[in-house]
Amino acid sequence: MPPPGDYYVWRDGGWQLDVVAQKQAKVVQVLAERDGRLGVAQMRIAPLQYAANLEMATEQEKEALLAWMRYSVDLNRMEQQPGYPFTITWPVSPA
Repeated sequence: MPPPGDYYVWRDGGWQLDVVAQKQAKVVQVLAERDGRLGVAQMRIAPLQYAANLEMATEQEKEALLAWMRYSVDLNRMEQQPGYPFTITWPVSPA
């Protein structure tokens, strides 16, 4: 009898879900997705931050910078969400 799905182990004469292994795999998957989104955010933030630091930023650029920074903070806080890592509400990207 093959296992009924991923993360099942043969124990006590039957297939049982290894909840710890399932959760660990999900955490790895979710963090990889988060890190990818953070990478995009950092690419958007950098030129806006340079403009702000050089006092060259327009009002629109300042607003965009704050939006991207808030988005990054929200991404970093997703581990605090109830149901993490199986239930994630991803923040909406500013652009």
